[in-house]
Amino acid sequence: MSIEAARRRSTWLVLGVLGAAMAGVVTTHLVGGASLVDVDGLHDAVLAGACVLSAGVILWRVRSAGLLRSLPFLAFGILAMALVAVLFMINDFRSSIDYSPSPYDSLFLLIGAIFFIPIEIEYRQHFRQEVRGEIAADVALGAASIAVILYLALRPDVATSIESVSTAVFAMMVATALTAYGALVLWVPSVAHIGQFGMIAAFSAGAVVFAEQWVRGTYTSGRSAVDLPLALGALGLAFVVTAAPRRMGDGKVARPSRYGRALLTTVAVATACAALGLVAAMETNAVIGPVQASGLIYVLGVAVALRILVNQLRSTQATRDAQDALEAKEAALRETDKALARLQRANETLRDSEERLRLVFEAAVDGIVELDHKDVIVRANEAFCSMLELPQSMVEGQPWAALAAAIEADESFITLPTTGQGTLLQEGNANYLEARTSEIPGDPPRRLLLVRDVTAQRVADQTIRSLFKFLQDRDEDRTRIMRRTNAAIESERNRIARDLHDGPVQGVSAASLSLEAVLLMLKAGDDEEGMEVL
Repeated sequence: MSIEAARRRSTWLVLGVLGAAMAGVVTTHLVGGASLVDVDGLHDAVLAGACVLSAGVILWRVRSAGLLRSLPFLAFGILAMALVAVLFMINDFRSSIDYSPSPYDSLFLLIGAIFFIPIEIEYRQHFRQEVRGEIAADVALGAASIAVILYLALRPDVATSIESVSTAVFAMMVATALTAYGALVLWVPSVAHIGQFGMIAAFSAGAVVFAEQWVRGTYTSGRSAVDLPLALGALGLAFVVTAAPRRMGDGKVARPSRYGRALLTTVAVATACAALGLVAAMETNAVIGPVQASGLIYVLGVAVALRILVNQLRSTQATRDAQDALEAKEAALRETDKALARLQRANETLRDSEERLRLVFEAAVDGIVELDHKDVIVRANEAFCSMLELPQSMVEGQPWAALAAAIEADESFITLPTTGQGTLLQEGNANYLEARTSEIPGDPPRRLLLVRDVTAQRVADQTIRSLFKFLQDRDEDRTRIMRRTNAAIESERNRIARDLHDGPVQGVSAASLSLEAVLLMLKAGDDEEGMEVL
């Protein structure tokens, strides 16, 4: 905010300085009057100072505020005017010099060329490429017509070739500036463009007075009719740039006027007609010779022919563009027909899909319920309504809690969409329900509830659990019986082993051992002892 406030303060300060400078220039010329001619270099110094101040302000505004890139060239043109004023001021301090036309007068066109660079940039900014040629033709026709009128008005009655060339230079420079900047105002009549054209008109007024005196050799320094418009035009141009800035990239480019083309063409043609009439009248009155009149008519004819040629080219191009547009439109219509056919097929497919979806929805064995974000039942299929033993019309449109209250369901049924488990009591019997919930994206989102009656499954599960418990108990009894039987078998086997060990088996074992001992003794030759043992 502080930077913006400082910028506003600096803008008002610059405007005040420029206003004071304009007031000072006007005061100097009004108060000084004819006495300015007697003061060597004063009038040129005032003009040069005004031009330098104006150029400095414009360049400062361009650098500090980021204004359009066409404005620096206006500052350079004003600096060129200041340079010319300085040259005239230097000549004033020399001996008396008579100013008169010369071949070097064509150098004045360089100053005009600097002022034409900004208008070319403006044209590129505001006009499309296909329109610029037509505008250039109108500007050329208007400039040629005004130049002819100014040439006839400024040219001395008995003019030499140098005077004629000098007159043509000034007439061409003034006419082109007025026409080029005037065309911009007609096409894009913004405040900045109107102010800019006004200052160019002030430059042109001073240049016309200067040219009238220059080509006749009667120009003397200190003429307010020359210096005052030039100084005020320079300061006024800086004032317009400061008061109505146009920044680069601010998106505030003025759009061309609807009637700009018609107005510009009308003005250009009307000026050409006036110029032709003036040439014819002056030739009839013997003011100009036939050769010169023919040359001027030739210039106007070339300008008119150029405008007609551009108009024909533009018309041909417009016709071709219209034909291309019609062909493109027909192609677009054909593509649209194809797209409509595809869309129709897609709609038929969509209807078939919706019909199949509706059939699936209604024919589903499980209950399907669609709930909105407030748990209001949007749709419910026949299977769900059969679970509740209610018609479909009494289910749809009801809040879930209200439906639970209508069928006198318990708390588990109310929380079925959340918990997925619920019980429904009907005629003293409990029906067990399970639900799975799916989120449906949307704004607002919805939920899809898939409800299944699991009563039979619950009964089967209970039967299976009872049978399993019965079988488990029987298995435990069989295990205990087998354990007692195994213990009895083991005890009987041990008893038999003991009986066998303590009875005949043990005697037979002893007798066998004795016989083996006798055999060994007999083999060893101890017959007596063996017999004794035997």
